[in-house]
Amino acid sequence: MLSKQRSTRRGNGEIPTNAVMQKQAAKLGTLRSEKICPWDPASYSHAKPTLILTGDADAVTAGGQARYFFETGLAAEQRVLIEFPGAGHSMLLQADPKGEETLEQQVSFLVYVFLSESIDEFILDDDVAAG
Repeated sequence: MLSKQRSTRRGNGEIPTNAVMQKQAAKLGTLRSEKICPWDPASYSHAKPTLILTGDADAVTAGGQARYFFETGLAAEQRVLIEFPGAGHSMLLQADPKGEETLEQQVSFLVYVFLSESIDEFILDDDVAAG
């Protein structure tokens, strides 16, 4: 997560970054009382089957946002969270260093199975557990 100082410096162009990042950093709050996230998932919770995929090296949604949404915005019996060690925000660019199945293939498989089965079946699926 960006510190307030780094966020401000990125937003005003003091720290070189791409134009998209600079534009987003300029929007971030710099006061302790300002919320960075304009909405709270707890206020909009739902019971729709939801699969959240996250990478533990994701600097874009850092600060536990995926886990917070998982825990506060989704009904317990209708949610699945899968964390990929070493994966960043653009997980599809990650590859297995052993030359085996790429992360893109793993993610595609998980999404396919999630859409094909109930939550309980997905959680108990041996192929999902093996991945």
